[in-house]
Amino acid sequence: MEVYGKVHYVDKKERLFSIIVKGTLQYFHLTNKNMKDFKSYLFKMPYVCFEASEDYVIHSNIKCQEVDHFIKISQSSRRGITVYYDLHNIQDEVKNLINQRHKRLFLDLEFSLLSPYAYSVSEIIQYGMVLEDEDGKVLYQGSSFIRPVYSNYINRQTMNFLSIDNSVFDDACSYIEFYQLLERLIKEYDPKIIACYIAMASIMVGGMVPPVGVALACWIFPKKFTKAERSSAVSNVILGASFITEGAIPVAAADPLHVIPCTMAGAGVAGCLAALFKCTLMAPHGGLFVFATVGNPLLYIVSWLVGSGVTCVMLGIFKKTVEQR
Repeated sequence: MEVYGKVHYVDKKERLFSIIVKGTLQYFHLTNKNMKDFKSYLFKMPYVCFEASEDYVIHSNIKCQEVDHFIKISQSSRRGITVYYDLHNIQDEVKNLINQRHKRLFLDLEFSLLSPYAYSVSEIIQYGMVLEDEDGKVLYQGSSFIRPVYSNYINRQTMNFLSIDNSVFDDACSYIEFYQLLERLIKEYDPKIIACYIAMASIMVGGMVPPVGVALACWIFPKKFTKAERSSAVSNVILGASFITEGAIPVAAADPLHVIPCTMAGAGVAGCLAALFKCTLMAPHGGLFVFATVGNPLLYIVSWLVGSGVTCVMLGIFKKTVEQR
């Protein structure tokens, strides 16, 4: 059933929200994924349109219905209507993309879930891909599990989620074999999946900027930073080069009003340049250690340095000296 109304209340912990439907307050329950994807919108108390089950269930002693998927989320104000999410527009854009005359590579990846009890790394553990030509003829189709790189086993959460056990990796391919296959198909056929790798490149270079920009500012404008902040400059360069943005947190926490906007501006410039240069990235994390998977690496470094320079210069202009604080 399709439901429309204005959000009245949101309970993040229980994944519940209520809306007034035909003068009656009704409760609805969200899956983990829906709450994660849409909570930032729901807390704005917008108007929502969604599909929900007709059957009622009990959650936290509250009678509610399960949300299947959202159709539209919007907010009205004096300036007009702001649309946060519109499923129909997304579907139209996907149809336009698919209907364009070019080769298409449909790639489906499954990642391992992070363990809540110990340090872990999310890895690609399964792939499926279909390559089609301009007329829809299948040029390649294949799938396989991928042996984990950072651990010899998959945690129970992942196995339960995918309904598998560790025996499926006995005949799995290696990550290198998967990467080489994907690289060959992209180079040979140039299919239209490249945009997602451009986005990943922009994301990573943006995250590499703040620590390096702060480190450069510590060296060039030493009076703007305390002795402890200046002493962390070298480690910030290493962290930034590794795509560990958290290196900039101590400096940002000490002066958020000036530091955060400067780091955001530099990261934005770097990400935009990387996209304009059509830099690509096939690894989700790693910084310099995954530069072997970067397309247009020299321009990628230029984007990183320019963004870091923007952050550095802005900090030199807007951040007050230690004596002025």
